[in-house]
Amino acid sequence: MDFNLTSPIPEEPGICRSCGATLTGEFCSNCGEKKFIPGEDKVRHFFGDFFSAITSLDGNFLRTAKLMITKPGVMSYQYINGRRIPFVKPMSMFFIVNVIYFLLSFGDGLNSTLYTQMNNMLWQSKVATNMVEKRIKEEKTTLKAFAIKYQEQSTEMAKLWLVLVVLYFSVPLWLINYNKKLFYFDHLTVSLEFISLAAIYMFVILPWIIVLISKFVKLSDNSFDAMAKFPLIVISWGLLYAFERNTYQQSIFRSLTKAALLVFLFYVTLMIYRITLFYITMFTL
Repeated sequence: MDFNLTSPIPEEPGICRSCGATLTGEFCSNCGEKKFIPGEDKVRHFFGDFFSAITSLDGNFLRTAKLMITKPGVMSYQYINGRRIPFVKPMSMFFIVNVIYFLLSFGDGLNSTLYTQMNNMLWQSKVATNMVEKRIKEEKTTLKAFAIKYQEQSTEMAKLWLVLVVLYFSVPLWLINYNKKLFYFDHLTVSLEFISLAAIYMFVILPWIIVLISKFVKLSDNSFDAMAKFPLIVISWGLLYAFERNTYQQSIFRSLTKAALLVFLFYVTLMIYRITLFYITMFTL
């Protein structure tokens, strides 16, 4: 079945939001879309989709992936306004991206080293240092040996707990776009799409591009990190601008302003995630 994804979404209660057919029951007899009732989605459904995503995948993957790549934020807009049958569920797409991120990412990515946790995490560093020194004393080992073990464990945990970034970043999205009067679940949907794209662009594709460049230009560890910082900011700002325009239907000026603020809050979110990751790693070692 073909869907016109650029047509206006019908707002009449008796019209299917995906194909425009007249509804005669809870589900559309033409395409199978569920009757849309604003606010019916609860947070529990958000988590429920995670488990269904593990065992099933709709047949609309290519359509969803193409729309996410070419028009970031449009899929979220369509989904939160009741047009859902044409797309893979956001949680399902996130699960696929999580697998790609788990298999293809390398380096620190969303992770941070033990040295960073102990020295560069502001108020957290003193707590981290005390915890690490206590563990070293208990295990009768050295800081170097413990750091190696920590890094191996935290690298795996960073990939497994990517969903925490989604949950954390949904809060700034909700606060910055509070005037849109959307439900919190809707901001979770937006956060899922944004983090899915950010993980692929920023922590899979970009590192591999820099590695390819390093084959021709010799790069030190410091220059590698410096080379990645500017593209990371540009990518996150570009994506967030697109989401403000396409999902939240903001003007160009508002989108520019809100995207700039969200870039800052996104990196605050990542810092909070890395602090959380430190405790997860310490308690699972």
